[in-house]
Amino acid sequence: MGGCGLAKQDIIHRALDLIDVTDQQVARHSDALGLATTADDIERLHREGKIAILMGVEGATRLKAICTCLTSTFAWASVI
Repeated sequence: MGGCGLAKQDIIHRALDLIDVTDQQVARHSDALGLATTADDIERLHREGKIAILMGVEGATRLKAICTCLTSTFAWASVI
């Protein structure tokens, strides 16, 4: 079980759901929001007068057994 009472697969699915929802909201409000994956993105979005949206994972040490999945997830998220 994960630290919040969820199985590791459930935690990964929850993370993917949150990434998806964040992506949908950024797309829906693209006039005001932008996804930032680098410092340059933050600066660009600031110049454009937009809010930079950042994503991160907290407590990832609990997920050591599924690092490959996390790596793939972040690779996918960085191209959105």
